[in-house]
Amino acid sequence: MHRLVSSIIAFAATALFPVQAQDVAPAPALEGFTADPSIRVFGDTYYLYPTSDKPNWMTTDFSVWSSKDLVKWKKERMVLDVANDVKWANIKAWAPDAIERNGTYYFYFSADHKIGVATAKSPRGPFVDALGAPLLVRTSTMTTNTIDPYPFIDDDGQAYLYWGNGIEANAYKLKPDMVSVEGEVHRIPMKDFREGVVVFKRQGKYYFMWSIDDARSPHYRVGWGTADSPLGPVKAATKNFIVLQKNGAAVGTAHHSVVQVPGTDRWYVAYHRHAIPDGNGYQRQTVLAKMSFDADGNILPMDPMQPAFQPGDVGEPIVDGKGLNGGVSAGRPNYLLAHFTSETADGEQIHFATSQDGYLWSDLNGSKPILRSTTGEQGVRDPAIVRSPRGDKFWILATDLRIANGKGWQAAMHKGSTKLMIWESTNLVDWSAPRLVDVAGAIPDAGCAWAPEAIYDERSGDYLVYWATISPANGVTKPRIYYSRTRDFVRFTPATLYIDRPGAHGLIDTQIVKIDDPRSRYRYVRASGDGQLTLEGANELLGQWDILGDLRPLGLTGKDVEGPILFRVAQSGEWAMWVDQYARKAGYLALTSDDLTRPERLRRADPARIDHGHSKKRHGAILNISSDEYRRLMARWPVAAPRTASPP
Repeated sequence: MHRLVSSIIAFAATALFPVQAQDVAPAPALEGFTADPSIRVFGDTYYLYPTSDKPNWMTTDFSVWSSKDLVKWKKERMVLDVANDVKWANIKAWAPDAIERNGTYYFYFSADHKIGVATAKSPRGPFVDALGAPLLVRTSTMTTNTIDPYPFIDDDGQAYLYWGNGIEANAYKLKPDMVSVEGEVHRIPMKDFREGVVVFKRQGKYYFMWSIDDARSPHYRVGWGTADSPLGPVKAATKNFIVLQKNGAAVGTAHHSVVQVPGTDRWYVAYHRHAIPDGNGYQRQTVLAKMSFDADGNILPMDPMQPAFQPGDVGEPIVDGKGLNGGVSAGRPNYLLAHFTSETADGEQIHFATSQDGYLWSDLNGSKPILRSTTGEQGVRDPAIVRSPRGDKFWILATDLRIANGKGWQAAMHKGSTKLMIWESTNLVDWSAPRLVDVAGAIPDAGCAWAPEAIYDERSGDYLVYWATISPANGVTKPRIYYSRTRDFVRFTPATLYIDRPGAHGLIDTQIVKIDDPRSRYRYVRASGDGQLTLEGANELLGQWDILGDLRPLGLTGKDVEGPILFRVAQSGEWAMWVDQYARKAGYLALTSDDLTRPERLRRADPARIDHGHSKKRHGAILNISSDEYRRLMARWPVAAPRTASPP
């Protein structure tokens, strides 16, 4: 689109959209009846150490499961048989956990209401009782039952052992040998505490989580709080104190543990629920959930009816000691590009292209339109594509505009449509009829509504939809960015001014992406056309945005490029930034970076290694998709294959 009036480019929507309950609870991660799962990551492998449920909790042994991706789990072996391998106990083997130090794996467990420790040289065991006696037996100085051990090693190397069932948790410092304690027992009160304490550290803050109520109760649930010290005091959360509780068929949802994907700020919870459909507190199942945080560090509620991963997701594989960057990208290693091509009857419609690496693209449907506008202007441009949190619904939002009708740009800018065109789908291949939603009509003297985008706002639990509208304000008529909110893309709040700049130059082509990296200075990055192509960073969508820089160090100005597309390349973990070389009519130029918050680290990709496909790609959006979704798209429409380039 022409530089002064060009529209916003759609972005690949995140997996952290608001969660809605589904009718069928997610499948358990492990076969059989298991409970009290401890989830750990050692090397490039995740491990689960649960209680093996037996009638009346009369369990005698422990086993371990392993996974490379958190999706597919393999039962490895029995790691400790309390009835035969432990002299001081023979039954009630509950709530194990494991941790590594200096090449030795320490396995803490409950048995006969005492806490023991065993060791091995592999996280797969077998573990051998380290002491020939319990590590902890309840004494008069303790205020809680000696079950549910949880080991934690702080950044300074000090190790702690937490435990408890009763009115509060207790803790000891562990000596460097990890099999003996030092000092006095520490009492750690927590709001409504019952058992199952979990401790982890994030961004300098200590998080405590614990289970509330009885494990046999359907109301068994998880609360949380924070502290400035690993020994408390713990301040209960004032926002979302209960973050996991019963919903639908999933009840008794607690006694959990957490794992951080290495090198990322992505977290998962392993917890148990009463087995579905007929289980109870003695027949339980281990389930995984994704755990997220808002901009203030509050844990967001988790829905036990929501699966951690969608069918076809590759999960969270660990490569070179860290998880693949980008959350959605890591589980969806293929790509869908929605775009338009030209100012022609067929060009101003929705076109699709796919890729398996983000560099070589194939036009679908023989480069012909996938979706056609049959209402409004009967032409669309600048599509954005949005994925629902469960991955089972998609929306395409597009500009209601057809330059091919001959009215010209002046009419389109100042007397154009104030509506957005929207399609819906449940599978990316079967789409609803298009419908129009008037988002800008109430803006005084609005001339258009162009280039819609959407991103989920974690603080408000809905989608922030934003677009460009040319309107007069403060004596200057120019394009500005407005926003509205929606939960369903049917009902929208009134338009509100979002981004403006002093002076006569307008704003176009804004795109926002979430940076899912704990090392990042900012939670969000946005790119806008404002005379340059400017990047900004913020930690709240409606908070303060700091200017980070622009593309002039690369020799690119607003006179050269427009229309940024930002997306994560799953295979490398890097960010890709496509910019439209509109001045030279040369199509997209690809840039890459390992840190979008530092524009100086952007670099040009080798154009000889990139093939955008047969048709010209103009303002569009890239969505990360799963392998199943990719195959479904390729099966539905014939493909115009890429040429001969190879990926960098």
